[in-house]
Amino acid sequence: MKTILTKDKNAKSLTYKFNSNYSIIDTDMIEALKKETLKLKQTIRICMHSNSDDDLHNMVIAHPFNLYIRPHCNPINSKAYHHIYGDMLMVGLDNNKKEIFRTILSEKNKIIRIPKNLYLYIKILSNVAIFHEIALGPYTKDTTIYPSWAPTTTDSKGVNSFIKEYKDAT
Repeated sequence: MKTILTKDKNAKSLTYKFNSNYSIIDTDMIEALKKETLKLKQTIRICMHSNSDDDLHNMVIAHPFNLYIRPHCNPINSKAYHHIYGDMLMVGLDNNKKEIFRTILSEKNKIIRIPKNLYLYIKILSNVAIFHEIALGPYTKDTTIYPSWAPTTTDSKGVNSFIKEYKDAT
């Protein structure tokens, strides 16, 4: 990534932060993010906020195809997702895994707001999906909740079974 970014060594996934008080993400940076995500085949994020205590969190996130993103919800605040590149299925689920909505974030459907306490399942449909996520901070480990019905990323049998439920979801 460009030298205006620094790798966040404390983050769980590959994460970059800006070296200044302002942040501008241009098309060259999006292209570099896309290429690096394809090369590494893992999630990469660029945080536009200073730290986890900030009142507003802005992240540009790139997910590769075939990545399992465990369904999760935010019990405190709603979130917004703004499409940048690629396509991704977004399914809103309640506590009992009942489907509330289903849409594809894409060139056609650019922005979606997810209310608090609604579980979100994301499935990447293109080689890479890049989006801008906006959420109120601060971020703590209690900010994200995973339902018991959603398999962990290490449970490959459970993950495969879960993904099959949404195979023909588009």
